Amino acid sequence: MAFLPAETFILLTGADRLTSYLFNKHVIRHQFCSICGCETHAEGVVPGGVRTTAVNLRCVPSIDLDALAIEKVDGARF
Repeated sequence: MAFLPAETFILLTGADRLTSYLFNKHVIRHQFCSICGCETHAEGVVPGGVRTTAVNLRCVPSIDLDALAIEKVDGARF
């Protein structure tokens, strides 16, 4: 996932195929492809009040994932 200010995110195609889901506290709107089930992106507000979009970079065809510096996150820390 790559995090960016929500106003910089533009969904070019597939909006008609998305379905939303709210987990746990219902503060992040997770967007999934209704056909394959992949989470394409999520929308929420980070601490400090900034609207943010988290993009699943595996859903961006022009991204070379091997060229990225990946920051691994231990989910148990949260």
